[in-house]
Amino acid sequence: LTHMVAEVNPAHFGFDLDGPPQSPQLGEYAANDGGHYGWHIDRDGTGPMGRRKLTVSVLLSDPDRCKGGDLHLN
Repeated sequence: LTHMVAEVNPAHFGFDLDGPPQSPQLGEYAANDGGHYGWHIDRDGTGPMGRRKLTVSVLLSDPDRCKGGDLHLN
C-alpha cells in the first residue's frame, strides 16, 4: 500500500507527505458488535494523527459473504 500511495499521490492529490508513513491501522467490525464505525475525522490536529493527509481503506471481507462494508465520505 505504501508504494501505491507513493505513485497515486503525486498524480491525483499532490500532498507533501512528510516523514515516514504511519503504521497500518486495522479495524475489524463484526455483526455481533453492530459492525458499525461512526462518523469521525481521521486528522485531529494532535499527535501522530495530526499529520495524516491520506487514508486508504481496504475491504478485506469477501463481498459475496458479507452485508455492508460501504464507505461513506462527508
